[in-house]
Amino acid sequence: MKLVSLTLSVLILSTGLVFAREVQLTLSEALALAEKHDPALANARLDIEDGDALVNEAYSAAMPTVNFIGVGGRYAVAPSMNIPAFGGRIRFQPVNDITAQLSVDQPLWLGGRVGLALDAARTYRKIARCGLSVNKAQLKSAVIKEYYSLTLARQALEVLTETFRQAEKHAATAQAMFDVGMASEFDVLRANTAVKAIEPELARAKMMVDLAETQLRQRLGLQPDDHIVVADQLEQPTLQTRLVKSEAMQSALKMRPEFKMMDLQLQLRSIALQVEERSIYWPNFFFNATYQLQASDDHILQVGPPDWAKSLRLQLVASVPLFDGFAAPARVEKSKIALRRAEVQRRQLEQGVNLEITAALNELKRAEDLVASQNAAVETARKAFDIAGVRYEQGMGTELEIQDARLALNGARLNLLQGLYDLKVAQAEYARCVHNDDKLSADSPSE
Repeated sequence: MKLVSLTLSVLILSTGLVFAREVQLTLSEALALAEKHDPALANARLDIEDGDALVNEAYSAAMPTVNFIGVGGRYAVAPSMNIPAFGGRIRFQPVNDITAQLSVDQPLWLGGRVGLALDAARTYRKIARCGLSVNKAQLKSAVIKEYYSLTLARQALEVLTETFRQAEKHAATAQAMFDVGMASEFDVLRANTAVKAIEPELARAKMMVDLAETQLRQRLGLQPDDHIVVADQLEQPTLQTRLVKSEAMQSALKMRPEFKMMDLQLQLRSIALQVEERSIYWPNFFFNATYQLQASDDHILQVGPPDWAKSLRLQLVASVPLFDGFAAPARVEKSKIALRRAEVQRRQLEQGVNLEITAALNELKRAEDLVASQNAAVETARKAFDIAGVRYEQGMGTELEIQDARLALNGARLNLLQGLYDLKVAQAEYARCVHNDDKLSADSPSE
């Protein structure tokens, strides 16, 4: 028995046999998985951590710095001078010396730049949080599109498979009726042509299912062999009353984090300008305390503990930048240009969002109209199929009429599925453009 088990294990390992796992997901579950595995969100959270580090770094600029310096040296040739009055060459320094120094430097006032640096770091952290919200909203829109792409591909494949089988049955019926003289050769050719026309569409539908599943699998961080079963299907949506364009734009100005990011960018540029302006003629004050031990002797480590010379020096240092070759004024001018550029970008953002909302509203209207028209087309095709069935039962119609009506009904169903998908995507994009819909799951962490 052990030999059989070992042999089976070897065969599995040698052939690379992998058992596929079936993963059933609702849209909410897919969004939660995407939140855990999306690299853009991971980078956005790292930006927030970077902002936290910048805040700590800004605080450190106001803290004292403490340094210890220890130096031990020995003269290979000690400084000396030949003085004949003293009988020859006199050496001025012992060959060994030791110095230990402890210094404390405390900034007292740096032209207010420490507080400005702290404000800048906090502003950067707020920008990073807004960036995370933007990434979440974009991810939600992408996941909805990819999730329902797989749903559409699967449901379309089912309809096309049914259509293909019906077309084959239609062709076989037409051939049988032709053989007994109840159908023309044209009917047979038309039925066979319908079969051949569906074959490439069926192959393309299978390819689209594989592509959509692979894309969603990668988005959710699943294994390459995992088989995704989508639990939410394309169904008739509940149409909601939309805002008019002006109201949608006002909502976007309030809700979209991109506008808050641009306002924070303007604030950051203003802080940078103040920092550069305070680098000209603004005094800096420092306090320094230095405690020093120093000893020197020809035999400093051989005759016992050294005889330390001790000193403590306290200093108040004032520094005023007066001239640096016009570098500071040039930096001020660059900061002003950056501030004006940020103001231009803010206006460009408003124009871009206005264009986004216009496109989203138009697409939403188009998708809703398409669903309405395709619903009517399905109802019409269903009635035609029912009438063909009644005509056939009463001996007034033929099997070919029934098959034609069934194929038309399946075509209308495919068009309706595409319309429902377009509407799902349009609603998600509209929510992103207007409301910044960034809630990925019920247990999304609050950043």
